[in-house]
Amino acid sequence: MTGTRLLTALAATVLGCAPLMAMAQAGRSVYFAGFAYTGNAADVSSTLPVTTRVLDDAGGAALNARLKAALAGRTFPGYTLVFDHYGTVGDADNDTALALSIDRETASSEQIGDQYKVLVELGTQALFFDFDEKQVLGAYPITLQSIDVMSHAPTPADFERMVRHLITGTDATSLVPAFANRLATIALPNPATRRLRVTHVDVSPEALKLAPAAYQASPDRLGGQVAFEFGKFLAENQHVALLPYSQGNAIGGAMAARFADGRVYQLQIPDADYAIALSLRGFKRIDQPGTAVGRAIVYGAFVDVSVTEPMSGKTYFNHPIKYGATKVVPVTQVNVDDWAASYETLLLLFDDFSKAIGKPDAGWAAVHLGDRNARNDLTHLKELIEQCR
Repeated sequence: MTGTRLLTALAATVLGCAPLMAMAQAGRSVYFAGFAYTGNAADVSSTLPVTTRVLDDAGGAALNARLKAALAGRTFPGYTLVFDHYGTVGDADNDTALALSIDRETASSEQIGDQYKVLVELGTQALFFDFDEKQVLGAYPITLQSIDVMSHAPTPADFERMVRHLITGTDATSLVPAFANRLATIALPNPATRRLRVTHVDVSPEALKLAPAAYQASPDRLGGQVAFEFGKFLAENQHVALLPYSQGNAIGGAMAARFADGRVYQLQIPDADYAIALSLRGFKRIDQPGTAVGRAIVYGAFVDVSVTEPMSGKTYFNHPIKYGATKVVPVTQVNVDDWAASYETLLLLFDDFSKAIGKPDAGWAAVHLGDRNARNDLTHLKELIEQCR
């Protein structure tokens, strides 16, 4: 994840997994399909308002041209990218395609003295799919982040400038370089391996209290974002691909992908071998005594995580997880964005939990799962993931 984080971790977290990772086939050809918006096509302009303005008209074609220029001639783990004839070839041995999917955008700001700290994020994925069967093979989430400090309250033009830089910039934190660099570290998902997916996200009324109005009006939208963030940290820290989350479907389902050239595919998401259910139970704020220079606020995030095998009904992990982080607020800061700080704590929880899976520890389990013996369940998750890579 790019950018600096707002919070200092105090406690930690955990989160379960085992996935669809890929052992790449040497010499495999993968056809590059360009960028696509994923989700309901009718909702794209409302869920990605700034991104769609930036990429409307010639912007989409320009992005595809830049992606091709950045990726052409590069080597990738076990496969070669092909940039011609996508969707027209009939070679059954080379029916895999790769798209850069753009899934979400978010923005927030905090006033500190006479300045404003502004945060903008884009959620994207390296999405592999079988273009003959129109079936998803696996995805690696990628988050782009930009932070700016302004002397005035951010305007729509400011947010557009920041999103435009994330999409069209040339530094390592912008879209094209970040996508190219991420591809160099991930393997091609193998359809024969076992698959992992977040299949259900529940957002409690308590968790919605701090959320922006857009999430309160549509809790499923927040659920989709939570699933994306969880998958991102799991993929990065455990080196696994996941099947994308699809709202409204407990197991299996489909996702729409709308490409720059006008093609719209309903990509089928196969059933997961291992299903992850998340329940965002809520957040907590504890104010610490202030001083002449500022004060500290402790934010807590609480999530239930369950990992099961749908076919057998076996449960590998089922625990509530808690995490705390401290935000230092200078005396000059006018307002505190409790939602941004709470959500940041949730991300820290996901990050810490996905790392803890790789090194199960009884002390960590005692603090964050409330049970030293839960280390055994972490070990089961670790073994499950190792079998799926």
